Amino acid sequence: MEKERAAQGKTKSRVQTTTNETGARPRTTKRHPFVDGIMEVELLARWKGLTMSQYYGTTDLEEHMDVFTTQTGLYTSDDAIFCRVFPTSLKGPALN
Repeated sequence: MEKERAAQGKTKSRVQTTTNETGARPRTTKRHPFVDGIMEVELLARWKGLTMSQYYGTTDLEEHMDVFTTQTGLYTSDDAIFCRVFPTSLKGPALN
């Protein structure tokens, strides 16, 4: 009987969620470096993936930026979309 009560007490404590000082639930951990507004902007319906080589960190960064800006600029001039899409143009150490 005591084991059942102890098990119930453990289960109950796992179900509870902690709140911050305002009583709101804490935000989930982000997996991106941007403010929420950047990630909330929607890509255009006509958006296609970029057709450029991803930057690894061993080639000319300025050339990569020129190609990225040109290709992204074909679809939008919205800086939030530029920020949101830019990580997709990176790989390897440049992405980390």
